[in-house]
Amino acid sequence: MKLYRKSQLTDRESYQITDTVKAKEGKVLDVLFEAQQAWSSLSNFRMYAERCRKYTYGNQWGDVIYDSDKRKYVSEEQYIRDQGKVPLKNNMIRQLVKTVVGQFGSNQTEPVCVASDRDDQKLGEMMTIVMRYAYSLNKMWEVDRRTFENYVISGIVAHKSYYGWNAALNKEDAFVMTVPDNRIFFDTNMKDFRYWDCSIIGEIHDISIGDLLANFSHGSVERAEELRQIYVSATKDTLSNFYKNLMPGSDESLSFLVPRDSGLCRVIEVWRKESKLRVKCHDTLEGTYYKIDYEELPDIQRVNQERILQGISQGIPQDDIPLIETENFIDRYWYARWLSPYGDVLQEMETPYWHKSHPYTLSIYPFNGGIVHSFVSDVIDQQRYINRLITMVDFIMGASAKGVLLFPEDQIPDGMTIEDIADEWTRYNGVILFKPKPNGALPQQISTNATNVGAYEMLNLQLRLLQEISGV
Repeated sequence: MKLYRKSQLTDRESYQITDTVKAKEGKVLDVLFEAQQAWSSLSNFRMYAERCRKYTYGNQWGDVIYDSDKRKYVSEEQYIRDQGKVPLKNNMIRQLVKTVVGQFGSNQTEPVCVASDRDDQKLGEMMTIVMRYAYSLNKMWEVDRRTFENYVISGIVAHKSYYGWNAALNKEDAFVMTVPDNRIFFDTNMKDFRYWDCSIIGEIHDISIGDLLANFSHGSVERAEELRQIYVSATKDTLSNFYKNLMPGSDESLSFLVPRDSGLCRVIEVWRKESKLRVKCHDTLEGTYYKIDYEELPDIQRVNQERILQGISQGIPQDDIPLIETENFIDRYWYARWLSPYGDVLQEMETPYWHKSHPYTLSIYPFNGGIVHSFVSDVIDQQRYINRLITMVDFIMGASAKGVLLFPEDQIPDGMTIEDIADEWTRYNGVILFKPKPNGALPQQISTNATNVGAYEMLNLQLRLLQEISGV
């Protein structure tokens, strides 16, 4: 290879960035435990999101309360039924959610890429075409509406964008997948609403053995057999025994490690930000920037020594020989692992994306101080009170006197019983013949309006508050 003077090479403007980090297989229980801790720390949120979801879709009497008579916890619905009442509800939350989602859907627009430099406007138009193709391929308009609905309900939404093989479409392309809020986990110590301080994120997958072998065996028969051996023993009992002394809270741990369907395989995908001593390299001859592991530094030194010898032989001053300049640094990088419930590494790699981050797009509302507070949770109290008022009015109306007949016993006609009188009284054009006694009480019918106790005014107040709080 011919060498050129370093002074002739320093004006090059564009450089290629190359990453040469390689991975190795093994068991990483520490990573699995960290992911499990992140999953467990979101347990309260999952219960919160599930409660909001139940209220949205009609299960509004499912909260658990203590029944002092039975001395046990029962649902509100069961408690009301035990009192001889019917738990009524008027689902106002669902209507609010449909209104908000419908408004969002009516305002959706097509993606447009605008170049900041006018000279690159054609590139912006090309990117617009690509983005519209990706939107069409992934049906993003419908995906956005559905994920926005979940965002309104739970306060969290997550997408995963990646390039790979999609068996359903039988093609390799760029895809966007929705991540359910009960399957994702992330760093709960984050405080930045842009999520720049996130250090771990991932999700749990439940896939068939066929998909497991297709995704992680990489065409190797030996590797496929290893995967079969790993998951043939991954039952609930064996995992419970394996982790009972390592993880507190077996129920929560097993929900993280064991799928609900015993015929599926649990795979835990973990993206973690890690640190490592590395070397920045600037090849002044090739005009490239890249980084290497510190252990590969002798290879760079050997190349530099060869260039020095070659440059001297060509009569180039040693200080003008283009060498590979190096600088040690602590690299913070995203590393991905797909783990079995035992911590076996099914696959691992450093992030392959140009943005050098994880593939998840996350939004948490409002995330002030790390708090999640959804739109639906704002109106749950009003919805509960509306249901209570409706049930109370129904009970009062059922217990009030409606057309009760007071018939004096001494006025009962001869030849008739009180049952005959009741039957005749309720019959159309019925007639009861009797001789009233002097100074005797006459039959009278009593009908009371027992519902006029302020319930309707309170119901109207709650409906108005529901509208004011939601803003819809």
